[in-house]
Amino acid sequence: GCITGDRVNGIVDGISGSWYIKFDTFTPAADRGLPVTRVISRMTLQQILARAVGDDAIMNDCHVVDFTDDGNKVTAILEDGRKFEGDLLVGADGIWSKVRKSLFGETDASYSEYTCYTGIADFVPPDIDTVGYRVFLGHKQYFVSSDVGGGKMQWYAFHKEPAGGTDPENGKKKRLLEIFSGWCDNVIDLLNATEEEAILRRDIYDRPPTINWGKGRVTLLGDSVHAMQPNLGQGGCMAIEDGYQLAVELEKAWEESVKSRTPVDVISSLRSYEKERKLRVAIIHGLARMAAIMATTYRPYLGVGLGPLSFLTKLRIPHPGRVGGRFFIKVGMPLMLSWILGGNRAQS
Repeated sequence: GCITGDRVNGIVDGISGSWYIKFDTFTPAADRGLPVTRVISRMTLQQILARAVGDDAIMNDCHVVDFTDDGNKVTAILEDGRKFEGDLLVGADGIWSKVRKSLFGETDASYSEYTCYTGIADFVPPDIDTVGYRVFLGHKQYFVSSDVGGGKMQWYAFHKEPAGGTDPENGKKKRLLEIFSGWCDNVIDLLNATEEEAILRRDIYDRPPTINWGKGRVTLLGDSVHAMQPNLGQGGCMAIEDGYQLAVELEKAWEESVKSRTPVDVISSLRSYEKERKLRVAIIHGLARMAAIMATTYRPYLGVGLGPLSFLTKLRIPHPGRVGGRFFIKVGMPLMLSWILGGNRAQS
């Protein structure tokens, strides 16, 4: 990975490439005595975590479809019929979680109305030393790029369209170049530098956090209970914070059991974990949705998206929403970043 918090980060106009607003991600971290923002690709992070845990603790192709909880032990039931018994079960099985479904029944995820293409490329932009990440805004589409270190750039391209769309074989890159035709060189050059096989596509869904996260010896973590839109880059971060808080609560329960010479109170520790996380996660989930709305309703000039009145764009009159949006972001963003980057306030 690489540090981006000490560089310029922010929002730009997708067509002109000019800055709309810049974010200070350095000061919030420095004021709290925390490391500045470091960006790392998910694949690299997974490799680091896998090495730390060890191969013996990881089992692939283990799809949990149900569980039983008798009050003393919980048994996970796999798709192939195998069963594993333990003191607790953590459902960290994503937005379509089978554990959540077994706990609380079937619920629908919310489609954002946007599909997302993502890719990583061997590409070093000329301003790499001064710019960390940029969000390029357009009407009903936007593009995000970030330095992830090692001479690589990761990017995300969002486009408004119905769910379930597909591309012809080897057609993703071609379609993206058509969608973002006329955009600034920062976007086009990065797309051109990306290999077709490095591009993935997925529809964007989220799930509002539920009031209850678990029952008995079972709890939920990450996307299984609070899948959020990626506009603030906090989905994975919230899952990591969940994991940390859960570890803190289980450690406290273990220490108390040693001190009192009583069995570990697993159930109480799970409920404490859930209580500590609910409010922060709910707020950040709401902020992510708000950021999505702001990104997807951007109009640089009067006339954009107005059909017969589109000729007004030639006058280059700034859209009132753009002016108001810049003021709102300039005032509110420092407070929001300070709170988000401040991290989880685990009570250890």
